Amino acid sequence: ILTRFNLPTPGRENDPCLIDPSLPLAAYGDYAVREMGYWPSYSAISPFARRAYLQWLADGRRDPQANIGYVFLFFYGLERRAILDAAADDSVKAEWPIIAAELRRLLCIYGDVSGSFKHYAGSLLDWVSLAEHPEQVYLKPVPELPRTYELPLYIRVALGQAARDGAPIPAELALAWVKLNPAMSLRTPSTRCVDEFDALLAHEYRRVFGEGMVLTRNRTMLKLVHRPASAG
Repeated sequence: ILTRFNLPTPGRENDPCLIDPSLPLAAYGDYAVREMGYWPSYSAISPFARRAYLQWLADGRRDPQANIGYVFLFFYGLERRAILDAAADDSVKAEWPIIAAELRRLLCIYGDVSGSFKHYAGSLLDWVSLAEHPEQVYLKPVPELPRTYELPLYIRVALGQAARDGAPIPAELALAWVKLNPAMSLRTPSTRCVDEFDALLAHEYRRVFGEGMVLTRNRTMLKLVHRPASAG
């Protein structure tokens, strides 16, 4: 006989991400069909939805046709592991790079499907990526970063460190700053002729600023706040 499993939240309820094997499953489920509300919980969704969710997990969490509710249900587990479990056990932070890799993978598949998921997953990615940022991140090659509602934390950290050190902003970093800044409106040539646009902008940047512009250091500190998607 299966007994009910427990995974308590700070509010003492069971965590929405908990897969409780004692709960009933339907014989069939379709994860392309919406079967849950805005804040899903495994224990509260229907047996049909539970079957669909487990099938999506078994299929590798990669089908772009999956309803975003199933993606969020899995994401809740990543949030719990990265934040609550890491706060209780410092050794869990060693898993942050693994969680970061999974978040990047999910964003590649579902980021353009749901603006809400892109926001929450991008915010958690910033959180777990902090440990990956070296002291002089502005000297490193700029990774592939999605354009979102705000300048990525990676770019903000790189610019802040350069300002702190009085170091010139390299052309590659300046280019990423322009292209990822949501306040900048990029015209057609930047998307149709990417290589030519990047090369011309880098050329003009070096012509005007030489080794790079130097930002004025100020007292404003970077602040990172992650507001979880999970009700748990």
